[in-house]
Amino acid sequence: MKKDLWLGIGILVLSILNIVIKAIFKPDLSLVVSLIGILSFVLQVLKKDIHKTLQTIWILAQIPMIMVLEPVGNVIQQMDILNLTQFFNFKLQLRLTYSPKTYAIGINVLAVIYLLFFKFINSKVLLNEYVTVSSSSSNSKVSGSLPLKAQIIKKDNEWYICKLISDVEIDQSEFNYIKFKLKKRGNFKLQKENQLCLLKLTSSVHGHEISDIGFVK
Repeated sequence: MKKDLWLGIGILVLSILNIVIKAIFKPDLSLVVSLIGILSFVLQVLKKDIHKTLQTIWILAQIPMIMVLEPVGNVIQQMDILNLTQFFNFKLQLRLTYSPKTYAIGINVLAVIYLLFFKFINSKVLLNEYVTVSSSSSNSKVSGSLPLKAQIIKKDNEWYICKLISDVEIDQSEFNYIKFKLKKRGNFKLQKENQLCLLKLTSSVHGHEISDIGFVK
């Protein structure tokens, strides 16, 4: 099972557990975050890219925590001003006392870990997959060598760096890598047609580059 699906399942389970516990004992705004988490999993199963945005919201909403501690008789009563965590949390906090109340401002460390994991799996999700450059600008130097097949080996910011399956010779220079990124903002999808990309054919020997525009799938 892919790591991104494991993340989706984890979000679903924690959201359901939070709904069960909070709905029974103490309903609060964290239930809205739970619904966002469940919706993100449904959209992930349906292969809708917006699920990543909802997963990000689900994670970020859990990071800040604000609480008030107030003595009631011999007991310290805690009241959450902002706490949208989903079932589990591990908090680091700073306390400020204005007698008789103490204000605690903190972060949920678990949510920070979720965020790091989310960024990690989304940077790895297309590594080692194969792509095809199916067309390019008319009369370009690259067009005579198409189609080009390559394997994604790295992602550098918005650029996917790929190793060509077969080297290409253009103007007496040998090219063995190609870089691409979507011309418009969005997420690249394997096997999807008509994804217009900026292309850079690269030689690891001479450092030459040929820039172009074409379709990658």
